[in-house]
Amino acid sequence: MTVEAWINLSSFNGDYNEILSKFADPALSQNAYTFTIEPGGHLRFNVVSTSYPANQQVLSSTTIPINQWVHVAGVDDGTALKVYVNGQLSGSVPWNGGIFPGTQPVTIGCTFPGFPRSFFNGQIDEVSLYKRALSDCEIAAIYNSGTNGKVPILLAATNGPNIDPFPYVDVDRDGIPDFWEISLHENPTNFSPNMDRDGDGYTDLEE
Repeated sequence: MTVEAWINLSSFNGDYNEILSKFADPALSQNAYTFTIEPGGHLRFNVVSTSYPANQQVLSSTTIPINQWVHVAGVDDGTALKVYVNGQLSGSVPWNGGIFPGTQPVTIGCTFPGFPRSFFNGQIDEVSLYKRALSDCEIAAIYNSGTNGKVPILLAATNGPNIDPFPYVDVDRDGIPDFWEISLHENPTNFSPNMDRDGDGYTDLEE
C-alpha cells in the first residue's frame, strides 16, 4: 500500500499531527495504520500486523519544515516500510507482517477514537491512498510534477486506459514525457534524451 499527500504544517504543537489514519486506540483492537508527524517533527508511518497487535514504524531521517508545502509518502511494499520526503527516500525498516484490516474509519487530519483528536495543525492537499506500493520513480515523479498533477504519471504506471494524458508532464525536461519513461521502466527524473533502448541507432527522443 501507499499513502501520499502534500502538507503545509503551521507549527509543532507537542502532539501528533495526523495526515491520514485508520487508527484510534490500542484498546479498541481495530487499528490498521497511521501516517503522521510525530511530536519531534519527523514523518512517521506505523502499521499493525495481521498478527494483531504486532506492529512496526518508520521515521523520516529529517524533520518536516513548517510553513511550506512538502510532499510526503509512506509505503509498505511487503518487505519494508518506507517514508519519503519531497520525492526522496528518508527512512526504511524491514517489514513483512502485512497490515491488519481493522474496522476503524479512515480519517484525514485526525484520529477518531470515538471523537476526533491529534488534529493536523496546517493544510493537507491531494491525499491519495493506493492498494499497491508506488515505486521510487513514481513518488519522485509525483513530487517533481508539482501543480501539473499526477494523473498522466500513474496512468502509465498502472496500465490505465489508452487516453491522451494531457498535459505531457516532463519533469526532467529531456523531451520524453514522464508517462513514456515510466512505461519503459525508466526514472522520469533522470535526464536521458540520448538513450537508445532498442539499439537501432536512433535515440529515444528521435523515435
